[in-house]
Amino acid sequence: NRAIVEAAAGDTVVVPPGTAEWGNVTLNKPITLKGSGQASTIITPRGTAVTLTSSRAVVRDFTITSDARTGPQDVMINVANDKCDRWRVTGMKLTGGAPYHAFGRTVYCNAPGIATNDTYGLIDNCNFLYVPNESIFVRGPCNSWATEHSLGGPANLFLENNQATAGGSRGNMWVDANANARIVARYNTLHEMYFDNHGSW
Repeated sequence: NRAIVEAAAGDTVVVPPGTAEWGNVTLNKPITLKGSGQASTIITPRGTAVTLTSSRAVVRDFTITSDARTGPQDVMINVANDKCDRWRVTGMKLTGGAPYHAFGRTVYCNAPGIATNDTYGLIDNCNFLYVPNESIFVRGPCNSWATEHSLGGPANLFLENNQATAGGSRGNMWVDANANARIVARYNTLHEMYFDNHGSW
């Protein structure tokens, strides 16, 4: 946390090889939090491991894994979508482990009350391995019928070149998209998982 506090916009904070337990690590500025590789930097969540509250924040290149002490409400990466857009999660291994240990969500894009149209970012080149139902949860602007078509532009959640494999909990929904969340998904490989996009808006 000290390195994040001292970092300036555009800096990269490198997490060295090793294992650690994280809770409430917050990226509140446009910086990159970079591990030393999926096999080298391994983090276990205690509560919420990493929270993004800044646009252009990036999390990349390490593993977050649950264990027997991880709780059902614990979240690996939380995106405060009323505070940030153009964020990125890339090169991550997000896993329930082997044997599988249930946890809350891998990437949770939500905000108190009605979400804004700042939900959007990029999740790419990640391995969602043995993950729970509703692994990625996202809310949209709720006013899609009155909003101009946006596919191909920045106002979407982009999911690209990811792999997702179901875990041991009930259900196998990789993405639960509510309230007219707009998603561009391409080149993903899903193993016994699916998308659920819905909402009465």
